[in-house]
Amino acid sequence: MDLTNFQRIERGEGNPTISTLLQIAVALEVDVGELVAGLDPADLQNGRYPYGFSEIPERRRRRAIY
Repeated sequence: MDLTNFQRIERGEGNPTISTLLQIAVALEVDVGELVAGLDPADLQNGRYPYGFSEIPERRRRRAIY
């Protein structure tokens, strides 16, 4: 893993992939679950909340051109 990428993650500015999280967990000799335990939607960067499956039709209707 690139040192610059690791530093961004460490500062809370990065957005690691699952693969990157696995690499960090192996290096720290911990279970990958320990790296993400206790996180909730408020911890997402820049208010990037995912939308749920039930909201997909609503979003499609807003994009539709009538």
